[in-house]
Amino acid sequence: MMRKKRIAEIPQKISKKLLGSDSMLIGEEIRNLHSFIFGIYVKTGSDNEPVSQNGISHLVEHILFKGTKKRSAEQMALDIENLGGVMNAYTARDHTCFYVKSMPKNFKSIFSLFQEMIYEPLLSSEQLEKEKNVITEEIKSAYDDPEDLAFQNLNSIMFKGSPFEKTILGTEESVKSIDRKKLKKYIDEHYVNEKMFYAFAGPVDFKTAFSVFNDGQARKGNLKKEDVLKAPTIKGQFRYEFKESLQQFHIAMGATSGSFTSEDRYALMMLTSILGAGMSSRLFRILREKNGLVYTVYSFTEFFKESGVAGLYCACNEKNLSKTMKIIKSQFDDIRRNGVSDEEMEKVKNQLLTNLAMSYDSLSGRMSLLARSILYNDDVILFDDLLSRFERVTKEEIREAAEKYFDYKSFNVSVVGSRKDFKL
Repeated sequence: MMRKKRIAEIPQKISKKLLGSDSMLIGEEIRNLHSFIFGIYVKTGSDNEPVSQNGISHLVEHILFKGTKKRSAEQMALDIENLGGVMNAYTARDHTCFYVKSMPKNFKSIFSLFQEMIYEPLLSSEQLEKEKNVITEEIKSAYDDPEDLAFQNLNSIMFKGSPFEKTILGTEESVKSIDRKKLKKYIDEHYVNEKMFYAFAGPVDFKTAFSVFNDGQARKGNLKKEDVLKAPTIKGQFRYEFKESLQQFHIAMGATSGSFTSEDRYALMMLTSILGAGMSSRLFRILREKNGLVYTVYSFTEFFKESGVAGLYCACNEKNLSKTMKIIKSQFDDIRRNGVSDEEMEKVKNQLLTNLAMSYDSLSGRMSLLARSILYNDDVILFDDLLSRFERVTKEEIREAAEKYFDYKSFNVSVVGSRKDFKL
C-alpha cells in the first residue's frame, strides 16, 4: 500500500533570476492549479517616509489605480476585469504590493496593463485631490474605531522618536500637504527597478514567465540612498485616550521583539499562540470562559526587517479592567516561571502547522512566502523548512522567549476608554 505524502514532502519548484531592468523575479511553478497570481513589490512603505509626508506611500498606492497616460481609471479597471483579473494592492510599513489573480492564459495581457499603471501613471492633480479626501476619510474611520486607535497609539509609544512610530495612513495634515510635485518625486526616488521585484505562483513555467516579465520596462529614476533604520527598545510606557460614548475599554499591549530573521521568532509565535490564539488558549479560557470578563481577547506577533512586536489585545467593561490586567500579569508570570505543558506544546504545534498549511494551500500565501524571501531573507524560504523549524521548537525555547519578551512591567500599554481621568 502506497503511503500518502504529507504536504511537507512535496518539493517546491521555485526559481529566481534578475530581469534586464535590474528587478528580481521570483516564482513558483505549481502545475496542479488552474489559476495564477502575480505581484509587483516595491521596497518602500511608511518607514521610509519623511514625517512631513507620512502617508505618501499609501497615497501612491491609491493614485496608481487612477488612470494612466493611455487609459482612464474606469477603462483600466474594465480592461483588467474583461480579462478575468481580480486586482488589489496594499501598503505595509516596509513595502507596497500590487497584485492580481487571473487565468494563466490572460496573465501576459494583464501584466502589460499593470506595468502601464506603474510606469505611465497620469498623476492627475484633480484625481490627487479626490484621493487625498478619500484617504482622510479612511484616517477618520480608523480614529473612530477604538480597537484600531488603541493599536495606533501603542505603535506611537513603542517606537517614539523613530521612523517606525508613523502610521501607514499618515495624518490628515501630512496627507493634505502632499502635492503632485512631491508625489512625482517620491515615485522617482522609490519606484525604481533596484527597489522593485516581481513574484508569481501558479501553473506557468519559470522560463515562460521570465519572458513575459522581462518586457524592457525600466525606471532608473533618482535612487535615494536609504538610511539604516534602527528600532528603539522602549519599555513600560502607557498612553490613554478618552473617547466619549464607548461601552468598553480597549487595551492593546506590546513589547518589541526580534526581527523577521531572528531565530527565537518561532518560539515566540508559539508562545503568543498558547497565550491568546483560539478558544482553547490560556487567556480566552480564563478571561472569557471561566470569569466572563471579556468578549474579545487575542495575541499577536508582527515581524519586519529591523524589529518585531509581540503582544495582545482585549476589550472589557471598566469595572472588569483591574481584574483582567491582574490575570494577564499572572499568566505572563506563570509562563515565564513554569513554561508550558506537553499538551500545550502538542496543541500549538498542530495549530500553527495547520495555519501554515492553509496559507501554503492558497496562491496568495505562496506568493507572500516568496516575497518575504526577497524582502527579509538572503535566500528562498521553503515551506518544508518552516514546518521543520516549528516542529523543532522545545518547551525550554518557549520559556526562554517568555523570559525575554513577556515581562509584564516592560510591556507598553495603550488604552482607549470613556472616562476622562482614567489611570491604569
